[in-house]
Amino acid sequence: MTIDARTGRRRPGPAPRVSREAIADAALALGFDRLTVTAVGERLGVSHGALYRHVTDRDDVVRAAAERLVELHPPPPAAQRWPDTLVAAALAYWELLRSTPGFVEAILASPAAREPLHVHGTALTRAMLAHGLSPETAVLAADSVLDLAQDSARTAARLDEADPERIRRRITARLSEDDDEPAREVIIGALLGDPGEWFRRKLDVVVRGLGTLV
Repeated sequence: MTIDARTGRRRPGPAPRVSREAIADAALALGFDRLTVTAVGERLGVSHGALYRHVTDRDDVVRAAAERLVELHPPPPAAQRWPDTLVAAALAYWELLRSTPGFVEAILASPAAREPLHVHGTALTRAMLAHGLSPETAVLAADSVLDLAQDSARTAARLDEADPERIRRRITARLSEDDDEPAREVIIGALLGDPGEWFRRKLDVVVRGLGTLV
């Protein structure tokens, strides 16, 4: 028997196969900003009881979804040069954070969403050590680029729903002098342009700066 998502009544037929992976995939399809146990059950066409054989609560659903995201967006292999390894890891982390609506907000609010992401930090730190960086520099490098990716992804998520004209007006009001025009246009272009491209430019600055420590 299965549950009709519209009526909530049982209907004949074999029950759909439910697994932790299926629950995680359903949660990702919904997005973290719309994720509830009820919504996941409705998407899979099963009752709460069927879900609770595989997860304990909503936080566990969030954890399962985050674990699934890490499986889909794993840390990249190390490159021959440490700067290339650092850039590839940061871009992979950025793609992970931007892959599902509401995820970057979820990791800021929920330890269950953050815990699986340690895989990326651990892999990058080990790669930096393997490149011969000192422990302090390796940790600093990994932490710097992953923090940059997270902060940039959070800003990009806020801008996804923002009104471009309102942004333009606010920046123009803040930088209203004639001499401000060049900087004003750069800021507006960064906020309204491709967030991934702006992140790459900031990442290049950070990696070049780290080069002075190596």
